[in-house]
Amino acid sequence: MEKHVEVFVRNNLQNNDLMTDNGRATLRIPIHDTTPTSQSAPDTIPEVEVQTSAPRTIRIRFRAENAKRWGKPLHVHGLECLWLIAGKAPAKIEKLLHSSFATRSPLDMTFDEDQRGKRLWFAVRWENGAAREVERDFQRRHSVRMTLTMVSAALRLI
Repeated sequence: MEKHVEVFVRNNLQNNDLMTDNGRATLRIPIHDTTPTSQSAPDTIPEVEVQTSAPRTIRIRFRAENAKRWGKPLHVHGLECLWLIAGKAPAKIEKLLHSSFATRSPLDMTFDEDQRGKRLWFAVRWENGAAREVERDFQRRHSVRMTLTMVSAALRLI
């Protein structure tokens, strides 16, 4: 019976536009916050492991720096990977023209046959609502505002 009352309250009173917060308080119905809580920018740098066991596919496993388990840290929406296929390292981060995104580890990227044997350069960063406008930089920095890391060595696509 108690379960039915909870369902009735949730469906008919809790989410009813005619119900005011004062009415909810009088009936001892929880008052939910209507504005999203902002999240701070990530304070770790992504640590990645690259696997090239499948032809034309790069698998990037990711986790927070020095974490024991693979995956994104708390309050992070996902991992952004900026990348470019080129013979030598790009001079500026803005030269990484392509972008891939993953909300779960790993990030799998598959390439065309004509890209086989070429060098892949990439940089990764955490992304959430607070970090979307993070300044991009090649330097590895451990700070709240700089969470982008450039891979120091290129990988050959097999």
